[in-house]
Amino acid sequence: MSKFVVKYCELKACQHWRIDNQCIKDGLLIQDALNVANMHDSAICEVRRQIDEYRLKLLLEDTL
Repeated sequence: MSKFVVKYCELKACQHWRIDNQCIKDGLLIQDALNVANMHDSAICEVRRQIDEYRLKLLLEDTL
């Protein structure tokens, strides 16, 4: 199982942002967040980038 690694986040408009630029998703399982419909663009959001990377890995592994 892969977990989020988000040590720092500048995106203060995000619902997952916490004081001291912490991300509430840090350390949580990526698999639990796959059905999130309203997430930022991966260019500005580390959580979204990691979700996209995880989905790609699943897609590639399922087709091989």
